[in-house]
Amino acid sequence: MPGSSFPGNGYANIPFRPGGPTEVDIPSAYTRNYYHGVFGTRGRAGLITPQMEERLYPFMGGTARDLNCQYIGINGMADHVHMLVRYPLIVPRR
Repeated sequence: MPGSSFPGNGYANIPFRPGGPTEVDIPSAYTRNYYHGVFGTRGRAGLITPQMEERLYPFMGGTARDLNCQYIGINGMADHVHMLVRYPLIVPRR
């Protein structure tokens, strides 16, 4: 496959069925897991100030990177934060 990150032709040779063709080409799976998380303050109290955002957002992004997630974006209001990340197929256990 042009532009594919899979080795070879991007297809897996998988046994098909007894008595029939022994192999059939099936495209390799391609998965992307995007997660939109919303984190709120207790009681939706407006506690997140602009000064707190300067430390909170990088901290949340760093936590996502520690889990091998791709940090895409973060934004919020005084009472909640939205965060979009892409998870790998396997997230390491801590």
